[in-house]
Amino acid sequence: MPSDRSAPLTHRSSKLRAFLKRMGFAPYWLNDEVIGWAMFDFANQAFTMVMITVMYQDYFINHVVPLTVDGKNDPGKRLWETCNMTATAALIVLSPLLGALADFTGKKRAFLFVTYVGCVTANLLLGFVYPGNVAAGMWLFIVGYIFFGAGENFLNAFLPEISMQKDMGKVSAFSWTIAYCGSLISMLVAVLIVMIVPGPAGYRWVSFWCGMYFLLAGIPSFMFLKEHKQPEILLPGQSLATIGFQRMMQTFHEMRQYTYLFRFFVIAMIYTAGMQVVIFYAGTITKELFHFDQTKSGIFLLVMILSGVLGTVVTGLFQDRLGTKWTVMLWLAVWSVTMIVAGGMRHEWQFWIVGNFVGLAMGALGSSSRAMAGLFSPEHKSGEFFGFYGMAQKLAVILGLGTQFVLGKWLHADFKTSIGASAVFFVAGLLLMFTISERGGRIAALRATRRFRHRQWLQQHVKSSSPPAQ
Repeated sequence: MPSDRSAPLTHRSSKLRAFLKRMGFAPYWLNDEVIGWAMFDFANQAFTMVMITVMYQDYFINHVVPLTVDGKNDPGKRLWETCNMTATAALIVLSPLLGALADFTGKKRAFLFVTYVGCVTANLLLGFVYPGNVAAGMWLFIVGYIFFGAGENFLNAFLPEISMQKDMGKVSAFSWTIAYCGSLISMLVAVLIVMIVPGPAGYRWVSFWCGMYFLLAGIPSFMFLKEHKQPEILLPGQSLATIGFQRMMQTFHEMRQYTYLFRFFVIAMIYTAGMQVVIFYAGTITKELFHFDQTKSGIFLLVMILSGVLGTVVTGLFQDRLGTKWTVMLWLAVWSVTMIVAGGMRHEWQFWIVGNFVGLAMGALGSSSRAMAGLFSPEHKSGEFFGFYGMAQKLAVILGLGTQFVLGKWLHADFKTSIGASAVFFVAGLLLMFTISERGGRIAALRATRRFRHRQWLQQHVKSSSPPAQ
């Protein structure tokens, strides 16, 4: 039988690891692959925090889209939601194909590079979008978001490959902490640019900054991140264009083997829908509720990101002792209470306190959720199952934004009511998490991995023992 994949990872050394060891920071799980993986997270978050929550919302809604006669900017919000829904629907359809590319080609790293180039290019081109040029802004954002989402799928598929079960929580938390530090840097510079260069020109410079930041910060990923998993073999009659959907149907037939994994995906979709309310409206909530100016909104988001760093660090320290399931439940409880309180806010100082709790919970829940998906995903199907995880997250976008659309358009709910209503998603997720068995999910993943390795060993043994062709 082939040896355990985790053995060589703990013994790999490099100049970087030697430097970290001299600095007194070299835990056994921190190797080249983990560092490279985390560095892509570090670069990737510039798109999430700046392009989605600040630059594109404010710029697209308030500057690119012409306002109505009475000064309202509802057309911008509707188009913003349309952009996200379109990109999300595309990623849901593409997810099975992305999973197949990750598992069957053995070239996740190469495909990750393609998404990196695509997202950087879209960021840079967005800098040329001027007020009134709505179509160009929409399509560039949609294309950029598709590359970003596909890159997340490929990146996450590395997690079961570079980590052992016992250190997956630490690795995910480490990467998420690095990611939030990256978003903090990109956000800080973005706020300074908008302060120095007012108006639409400032936002265009922010777009250039994000593109260059993503470009430069992502380079170390491809210096350190390696691919070690052997690609799976396509059977006769199968192709990369169809195997993703074929294996998805096969997996549904084998669902009883992965009960807890798919149950968690559904639960993650529900509570992530609540998170989307905050993520996608972070740039406008501050203005709508308390009429923050651009500088004040930027400072608020910087404070929230700092809290996110703290949340991921705390999660990394205590998740393995508490258990990933109970860590997720703890932060779901924090989210539930925070959103209920947010719905009843009357004063600005309350908003600042709530924002810090949102940052804490967002960083911690994002890290622990990815770790749980990794723990429940067998190594040989990491691409497929993180494709399912990506689908769950994208469906959450539709669920969350769709709920906000209904509340705002048809029920005429204000932002406070909408924010308070998002607590329902977190409470539902918290209650449903009681149906998850962390031990059962881990055992199912380990058994599936052992069966796959045994099958690979048998195929290699039969191939090596068969007589040569005449």
